[in-house]
Amino acid sequence: MTKKIVTIVWSLVSQFDSNKHKGSNKYQVLLCLFFIFSASYSHGSTKIYTETEIFSHVERLMSMPPSFVGKWSNKITYSVAGTSDQRVQGAASKVMEYFSLLTNVEVEKAKENEPANFILVLTTSIGGSAESKDIEDLFIENGESRDKFIRRMRQADDTSSSIRKINYHTDGSIHSVYMMDNPRREKTPLINYFLYSFINGFSNSLTSKEIVPSIYNGSLPNSGFFENDVTNLPAVDELFLKAIYQKSIKPSNDKKKILQGIVKFITNELKK
Repeated sequence: MTKKIVTIVWSLVSQFDSNKHKGSNKYQVLLCLFFIFSASYSHGSTKIYTETEIFSHVERLMSMPPSFVGKWSNKITYSVAGTSDQRVQGAASKVMEYFSLLTNVEVEKAKENEPANFILVLTTSIGGSAESKDIEDLFIENGESRDKFIRRMRQADDTSSSIRKINYHTDGSIHSVYMMDNPRREKTPLINYFLYSFINGFSNSLTSKEIVPSIYNGSLPNSGFFENDVTNLPAVDELFLKAIYQKSIKPSNDKKKILQGIVKFITNELKK
């Protein structure tokens, strides 16, 4: 293949050659054209996943309870609490706008003292924050005692875990999402961090190693997707969200019944 490429490029250079382009000039042109051609060739060799690989990936993602799709059908009013750092708030806004484009869900930052239905609380101590009545009201589970709640929150600090609670309407659509995390333990750029954090409020999914790279490969900062700074999701992840948020799919739809349709949507879009 390489020999054939060189032959093609040399042929182009020979045709280009004239009395004004002698000796070393020909080799200079050859070298430039060869690198351009090679770059184009490399770009065109992006991996195309098989339908079987995509099925295994999506099946894994959608095996996370509940059994219904559970997605947003109303406007998101979001808030990132615990910091006034404009870099942090700006990165959060960019990522929310990006998810809004992917899902066609209207997104707006909550104004000061305005209630929000999508809240991320940033803190240096999840367990310490549990003493707050406001935090308890957001994160305590139905029937959970206060003592058990505080133990669960302190355990999150011990295991370097984040806390997430998703509430649903009776029709399966998301009513509210509350998350709490200690971002200081995640040595990763802000955009990467918010992509990983916010996507869990748009799709309740398990991790998967079936397709790499994917935002669902694992926790920060060890996920293969986050080896470098990024500004958006891998194509397969974008398409997974787009597929779920198609108007034809209802929040109450059984995941198992729409699985094959999601896979076909992703497979067909990747071929374009």
